[in-house]
Amino acid sequence: MLKFLKKVKTVNSSFAGPIVVHCSAGVGRTGTFIVIDGVIDMMHQEQKIDVFGFVSKIRDQRSQLVQTDIQYSFIYQALLEYYLYGDTELDVSSLEGHLHKLHNTHAAFDRVGLEEEFKKLTNMRIMKENMRMGNLPANMKKNRVLQIIPCKERRKSYNTQTE
Repeated sequence: MLKFLKKVKTVNSSFAGPIVVHCSAGVGRTGTFIVIDGVIDMMHQEQKIDVFGFVSKIRDQRSQLVQTDIQYSFIYQALLEYYLYGDTELDVSSLEGHLHKLHNTHAAFDRVGLEEEFKKLTNMRIMKENMRMGNLPANMKKNRVLQIIPCKERRKSYNTQTE
């Protein structure tokens, strides 16, 4: 979502007017996109986040924006990712300079930048309740890699036939 949002903002010039966003019903996924975009702007302008207040305010304009608790939770997860890691995407032309920075020792942590960036990966919290089904004994044999379990929303359901 964050990459998509960045691409949309890059393509849309500041003089082009507002972005039109619409999913099938125009409330669930649309609202999720609008809230993430708006609260990221709030982070930069006001140095705070207020997801509840933002959703309440936009619901005055269009009721039922952000329909499910999963969408609401996703908003918080996306905002946390943005806050903790920022924009991690690089242009190919800037890779060499970025790699040079990563190989330098970061004075505050007495660690090489590469180690520091990798540490961020190991500190990422995984929502284990979303992977409960994939960890069931009946499904463990179906997982190609035991360390990589799909979350509930992305899991494919296969029926095992017995003879």
